[in-house]
Amino acid sequence: MAVTFLGYYAERQSFYFSKYLAKEVEMGNFRSGYIKLDGYLNTQKLKVTGRVIVMAGVLLFLLLVSVSDTFAADYTGSGQFPAGGWIRWKFTGTSSGYEPRANISMGRWHTYTDANLLKVTSNEDIKVVVTSFGITTWYGFAYICDIYGNCDNSTAFSNTYKSCELDFNTYFSGSWSDAEKENTFMHEAGHCLSLAHRDGVNSIMDPDHSSQNWLNEYDKVLVNNRY
Repeated sequence: MAVTFLGYYAERQSFYFSKYLAKEVEMGNFRSGYIKLDGYLNTQKLKVTGRVIVMAGVLLFLLLVSVSDTFAADYTGSGQFPAGGWIRWKFTGTSSGYEPRANISMGRWHTYTDANLLKVTSNEDIKVVVTSFGITTWYGFAYICDIYGNCDNSTAFSNTYKSCELDFNTYFSGSWSDAEKENTFMHEAGHCLSLAHRDGVNSIMDPDHSSQNWLNEYDKVLVNNRY
């Protein structure tokens, strides 16, 4: 999935670069030599100078930096649970009205991404705790610890994960719809899978989308890139 996404991104940038070159030719900015591009300008010979080579190099560099920064900004760090195996999760706390929603929510990550989530009754990696934590600044919280004992900080987020406690505060959720409950479970599970907040997009990781209970394609790509 990651390769597919990068290929699509690069294809888009190549298209826009080709349009840029066409405009430069139209304006008469290229004076000597010829180059033939695949795709958009496949049959057109373009007069070029060293300026084109420099511009192509700059655009390629910006493309690579942009892709790298985009991925980096979408994760809490470089850490994660070990890829390829089962990520075991356990439900504890208030089950009535919540455990079915947790089952559905964790099931969506398991079904639609490469993360293998398995519900267990012991020896869990992710512990889902549903109870009233009283008045807090959050509805849900993901508390991540790494294999070295670091917890809830940039160091923990950059190492191999040992555990994630997914806390759901029922103090606020008495009148919530099923979709809102699922949104909180899915959002915090995304943090447990190493995803950061993503604002302004139709992502389960956007804190402002309180009733979204589905994954967009980029949510899936980000998890598949790790697992």
